[in-house]
Amino acid sequence: MSSIDNDPLFTSLCNEKTLQSQKEGFFNEFYHSVAENFTGKHARWLTDVYQKVPTDQERLRLIYDDPVVAYEVQGTLEHVEPVFRAKDAKFSWQRREQALKLLGENKLQQAAIMACQAVMRAPGQGVDRYIDKGLTLALALWTRAEVFIRMLDGKRGLQDLQLASKCGLPVKQNADYYARVAKCYALLEENGRAEVATKLFHQLSGHNDYALKRLKEDMEDLRVLKQETPSVEVERTLPKLAGDVESSEMVGASAKIKLAGSKEDPRGRYVIAAADLGPGEVILTEQAYAACLHPKYFGTHCTACFSR
Repeated sequence: MSSIDNDPLFTSLCNEKTLQSQKEGFFNEFYHSVAENFTGKHARWLTDVYQKVPTDQERLRLIYDDPVVAYEVQGTLEHVEPVFRAKDAKFSWQRREQALKLLGENKLQQAAIMACQAVMRAPGQGVDRYIDKGLTLALALWTRAEVFIRMLDGKRGLQDLQLASKCGLPVKQNADYYARVAKCYALLEENGRAEVATKLFHQLSGHNDYALKRLKEDMEDLRVLKQETPSVEVERTLPKLAGDVESSEMVGASAKIKLAGSKEDPRGRYVIAAADLGPGEVILTEQAYAACLHPKYFGTHCTACFSR
């Protein structure tokens, strides 16, 4: 009597259910519509042609170029349309105004959410000249920079100011721009650069000594608040592997697991425990090559660091 692990039917069913539903779904029907072409001399196309192509890139190119499958694939995919929320200058403007209102009420977290939504939905420079004269994205970044400054985040504030400049925000004769840049550098404790930005502000403001004095007072207040406010930055590091020893067989895996099986084994290669594992122990870690925010968190979490 064979065990479940050695039962080829059980293994086959698990593999099928893992890859796709065998009874319904778009990809199931898509496959069968393409597979109808595997007849006659093309009956073994998958094994004789497709399987012998060495890379995924070449396989993808083959699917679009080989007449055996190209017509069915392209005929189906030409009807597929992306589903997303389009850029909307009016929506961005509304969120920007809400962010400014919340900022005036000192509701910084809510203001940050509104400002982030304004940035995400803003069209590029010159796309919609009827709203903000085509500078909706630049102004959204400009607003979010002010929110970040109020939140004592000089790094992100400075990044937004630089992006706003690249997106068309006039900065050459803009004293307010250099005032915000000076505040960001003050928060970053880069006093030399803060002083340069302060001098540019003074020059562009018509050597207004009173405005310069107010700016320096604001910068000093920000420095004091920054020192008094504990950092909320979370350093993202990979968790420690179980046993604190890495496997010699698998990169990023704990030595408490190991590879079993072989290419000749009907089950292929698989991973088993090499030692006792406790609940919650980390057995595999890997830095992400790429990541994106889940759609349901759009507008409430940062698209860069994923924090709320």
